[in-house]
Amino acid sequence: PGGSTSYAINLENFSKRLKMLYSHWTEYNNDLWGASEVLAIATPPPSEDLRYLKSSALNVWLVGYEFPDTIMVFMKKQIHFLCSQKKASLLEVVKRSAKDVMGVEVVIHVKAKNDDGTTLMDKIFRAVHAQSRLDGGDTPVVGHIAREAPEGNLLETWDQKLKSANFQLCDITNGFSDLFAIKDEAEITNVKKAAYLTSSVMKHFVVPRLEKVIDEEKKVSHSSLMDDTEK
Repeated sequence: PGGSTSYAINLENFSKRLKMLYSHWTEYNNDLWGASEVLAIATPPPSEDLRYLKSSALNVWLVGYEFPDTIMVFMKKQIHFLCSQKKASLLEVVKRSAKDVMGVEVVIHVKAKNDDGTTLMDKIFRAVHAQSRLDGGDTPVVGHIAREAPEGNLLETWDQKLKSANFQLCDITNGFSDLFAIKDEAEITNVKKAAYLTSSVMKHFVVPRLEKVIDEEKKVSHSSLMDDTEK
């Protein structure tokens, strides 16, 4: 998201889903969330490729937009965001909702363009350790999306620091899969539209194209067929 006024976070949606996230995390912590005390989600920089990333899915599900190159850390009493100034000004509006709905404080760390973010990351790590000490723990259990390899300088730095910090890391992919499986009416409508559009493309484009290729005994690569289908 840029800094234009065309972006506005739907606070009613944010509040409802933040509540869902925290209650699901609490209820199924041992089964699906790796007994984590903290959820650390890092979204990679923008890409031309269509990718199905849990980190991007969380952005869209919770705040309505993708927030590339952004780190979100959920704790019991705090949520930390590490991002650029433009994204920070967009996220500012969720502070009150998070406080009202969950009693959670939102802390936003603004990364300047020429900054590698390490000082801000250390602040987040200190907050994680402080919470763990309050809970009587020694090594905080931090959940992350293990299968998403870090991309770009910010995420690579974050990943290195996360792995070298005094944390026990666990994979929280299953937690998000289970959480996102619960669809509301608007999401069900979107799924139906997507299914309808997909079947239309298959019926009116892919099948006739394949039949033509077979009938004319042409050689067409999978990648070119894929590109044409996507167009």
